[in-house]
Amino acid sequence: MHTNAEVYSLDTENSRLCHEKESLKELFQDTIYSDLKWYAAQTYSCRERIVAKAFESRSICYYLPLLSKQRRWSDRIKTIEVPLFKNYIFVKIAPEEEDFWKVIRTRGITRILGDERGPTPILNKEIEAVACMLVNRAKIKVFSEFQSGQSVRVKAGPLRGSQGCFVRMKGKDHLAVNITLLGQSILAEVNSCDVEPF
Repeated sequence: MHTNAEVYSLDTENSRLCHEKESLKELFQDTIYSDLKWYAAQTYSCRERIVAKAFESRSICYYLPLLSKQRRWSDRIKTIEVPLFKNYIFVKIAPEEEDFWKVIRTRGITRILGDERGPTPILNKEIEAVACMLVNRAKIKVFSEFQSGQSVRVKAGPLRGSQGCFVRMKGKDHLAVNITLLGQSILAEVNSCDVEPF
């Protein structure tokens, strides 16, 4: 399995699209980007590349990890690149309201992940570790920290405060609430980033 990554970073003089390993390293150096922090921005379904282009035109520093996969059609096998984290793109911005709004107002973005206090930054070493795995073409699998049947509580979003069981069905995450008396359950789609163990 081949891996790759699309990186857009800010330069001191101009903006550029980076694909080289050396350019990728620059994104994690504290000298040029010391006042910036990483955040995870959620996109609408299949909008990661569109958002990346929009960020490029708006001079927003972003990192879109891509994974090469083989897809079989009736007459051929084709290698395509897909986002490593479906519906997410990372941005490196100043932790200021002005920069948050610049990201949120980008077409295709739904929100920046965080809690009631606001957007939550991601440790530089975590993003760097992802980049290192991709650059070195490690075999990668993405999985959620929650297991089906685990008791969870929703900590953000419209279902905040709700409790139930975490269920993964057809590749999507759900909160299951069982009505014991009726012997029935209802499922509501949630994002695994919005739930916590209970």
